[in-house]
Amino acid sequence: MQVGGAALLLLTTAVTGSMALLAATALTVAFSAAVARPHEEHDLARRHGDAWRDWRRAVRDWCPRWRPYASGTPAVLRLDTGCGFCVAIWRFLARRDPVNLTIAPAKEGQLRAGYTGGDGHAERGVAAVARALEHLNLGWAWVGWTLRLPGMTWLAQLMTDAMIAPPHPAGGERCPTPSDACSTAPSPRSVSMASPASRPAPSPPPPE
Repeated sequence: MQVGGAALLLLTTAVTGSMALLAATALTVAFSAAVARPHEEHDLARRHGDAWRDWRRAVRDWCPRWRPYASGTPAVLRLDTGCGFCVAIWRFLARRDPVNLTIAPAKEGQLRAGYTGGDGHAERGVAAVARALEHLNLGWAWVGWTLRLPGMTWLAQLMTDAMIAPPHPAGGERCPTPSDACSTAPSPRSVSMASPASRPAPSPPPPE
């Protein structure tokens, strides 16, 4: 926010040529660097302790990580193992070694893919898969963010329901996909994709 405010002031200064605005921009930058940032970092360290300091060492300002930083409770993505499309998504994600994400079979009667973040935030359908993409790398995270833009999620969900895999209860014998590509094999154990240091041996992906 502070960087955005300073950039807006600088742009206005360039347009108007006002020295007063230039001085205001300099004061804004000085306040942000000398007052706001130290205060915020001290407050975060006080509230979160070692978790904040570990995050601060791993994540630098204005330098995006290629792989996400793993912290807290792993998120859970639940997919219907009786649906060919969901099984394909499971395999796609598992091959790319998601960070801090557990992929598990859908609950009985679940209509769409379900995502529950470590903080309890939940998504369904295309939005759930989009959130799961954020656990892969920065490139796929951009795809996930795009899918979650206003209107994009609705459009992608509409296309998925109409052309790929309409909503259907998990645990049934068949999935009503247009291609009729279903798998009725037993549900696998969860595939845990926690942080690399603590990751248990992964379960096999859904059977062919």
